[in-house]
Amino acid sequence: MGFIGKFMVLLHGALAIAVLTWAAGVYTQRIHWNAPPPKEGKEAALGIFDKQKAAADQFNTMTDKAYTRWSGNLNQVALLEAERYPRRAYYQGQLELVESGSLTAGGMAVAEPVQELENAPNGYLDIRRPTGRKAFEVRPGVAADSINGYVAKRVKLVEDIKASQDRNELAIKDREKLNREIVGVTLPAVVKGLRTLLLEQKTIYDRANGEDMYVVNFVTNQESEFGLLRKRRDAMNGRSTELIDFYRKNPAVIPPGVVLPKTKQ
Repeated sequence: MGFIGKFMVLLHGALAIAVLTWAAGVYTQRIHWNAPPPKEGKEAALGIFDKQKAAADQFNTMTDKAYTRWSGNLNQVALLEAERYPRRAYYQGQLELVESGSLTAGGMAVAEPVQELENAPNGYLDIRRPTGRKAFEVRPGVAADSINGYVAKRVKLVEDIKASQDRNELAIKDREKLNREIVGVTLPAVVKGLRTLLLEQKTIYDRANGEDMYVVNFVTNQESEFGLLRKRRDAMNGRSTELIDFYRKNPAVIPPGVVLPKTKQ
């Protein structure tokens, strides 16, 4: 029993010392829940309650700002989310317009399919006008065409080049044919060309003209002599007619042996 008594005394003493230490600590490190009295020459310090209240007010203000910003961002996200499907359809239509030249497959073609994009008053892309905007120019004064338009132009250009090549080949063949007709050929057989024939005809003409110029003097002399002889014959016939008429009128002077021609009935 004496041992238990001694142990209890020591236990109570230890507990008393622990409680005394705790009380001293609480007293020396006590929390000022309310504002402590100000010391001389210093401003009154805030109590823990006032500090926590100021912190709570600050946190409430920050929370309101964060909530306001979060609400605005949430509304912006909701607005953009609502525009996502119309914008997707708008983008798809613009891609179709640039590719085929019309907003829908088989629809009416747009004159200037590649157009500049425009911003709406809110700063984002304006999807209210799918067409009717300013045309995009590849160079000054030349609007860009659709992909299918360029493909069609390229196909037509290839066809035009092929047709031009065919016309060139035909023209070359026609030129060769004309060259053979003009110059002539020697193989497989000699065929005189138009140039050779023309030269031969010119040679024949020059020779004939030379011969004509050579004999023209003889013809002229012959015609002159024939005319002179005809004049002499006419003069002699006239003189003979006069003599016959004279002898008929004066038969007494007819020389002997002269027989007058008979008069034509």
